[in-house]
Amino acid sequence: CHRATTTTTTTSHLPSKHRFSRKGEIFHQLYLAKRKEKNVSSKLRTATNASSIPLNRPREVAIPCLLLRVKYLPPRARVSCYGEMGANISQLERDIGADQFPPNEHYFGLVNFGNTCYSNSVLQALYFCRPFREKVLEYKAKNKRTKETLLSCLADLFYSIATQKKKVGSIAPKKFIARLRKEKEEFDNYMQQDAHEFLNFLINHINEIILAERNQAKGGAAAGGTTTSKNGHAGTATPSLNHLLNGCGTGDNGTQQPQEPTWVHEIFQGILTSETRCLNCETVSSKDENFFDLQVDVDQNTSITHCLRCFSNTETLCSDNKFKCDNCCSYQEAQKRMRVKKLPMILALHLKRFKYMEQYNRHIKVSHRVVFPLELRLFNTVSS
Repeated sequence: CHRATTTTTTTSHLPSKHRFSRKGEIFHQLYLAKRKEKNVSSKLRTATNASSIPLNRPREVAIPCLLLRVKYLPPRARVSCYGEMGANISQLERDIGADQFPPNEHYFGLVNFGNTCYSNSVLQALYFCRPFREKVLEYKAKNKRTKETLLSCLADLFYSIATQKKKVGSIAPKKFIARLRKEKEEFDNYMQQDAHEFLNFLINHINEIILAERNQAKGGAAAGGTTTSKNGHAGTATPSLNHLLNGCGTGDNGTQQPQEPTWVHEIFQGILTSETRCLNCETVSSKDENFFDLQVDVDQNTSITHCLRCFSNTETLCSDNKFKCDNCCSYQEAQKRMRVKKLPMILALHLKRFKYMEQYNRHIKVSHRVVFPLELRLFNTVSS
């Protein structure tokens, strides 16, 4: 960010002949320099006080980066991280300059309603995923008279941010949080929650709403039947995650029927390939599975690139964990690894920051710093 620096010149730095022969002019220059320094300092102090940042520190406010923008040039991925700005920073906007902000972009912080930072950080990341934001805003434009759902509340929140006259500021997601607490009992409190669990719930729930409204538009019964939520309204029964990932629903005869993918699948769904090589007959078997996010372990002094490399490390299956080889018709030692077969448009990474420690008999938080580049090259793809 823009940082103002000033230098004060004293008369002791001037040659003696100038110090005594041009007293009036030197005094005038010093007066103007100090006055200029005072004005710049007051502007900077006003801007930083509004956002509670010390004068001697640059403005660096970051949120957990969960979502990565992936280019259609595999195996490269584009990383985006966005910060959350404070409430009263119109002065800061003027000090930085309007030309420093991208056109048609807004940077608004979300008000915390008692430990709702888990949802605010995810919503910030989702808002700056343009394909997702465009689909949500498109949904609002097409469904102006729809009943209140979590998706409609999210669309209203995104629309409120996108139509703000100011470039920066803050907004209260009160309506969205209220609806979230009605939809999910685990979130109906003021306790800290897991951001990854919230992201999974939100993505799955949005997909269910889209499928239910699509079936209603076709005149058919809602997929999965209907249930009554705790607020008394009829809603769609929550299908399992496997059904969502595989894009399958239940037909009239109880068989699995393939469903047309939604824009949630188009944005977030990728394909993993699990490769297993029998160490006895050298036969390699592979199995594909869909995913919405990748969960990677976090080590000390690591980076996103290293985490993804470790995700695809070869694992040896032995002892009680042997692999049943169809070619050998028996359990054999084998080597297994996971690789990315198809990258999603938006790659969501879950950094596993909780690890079970036997000496403490509990889970502890792993607070190691994880470095990530602006452009991420993936080496664990099938084509690598």
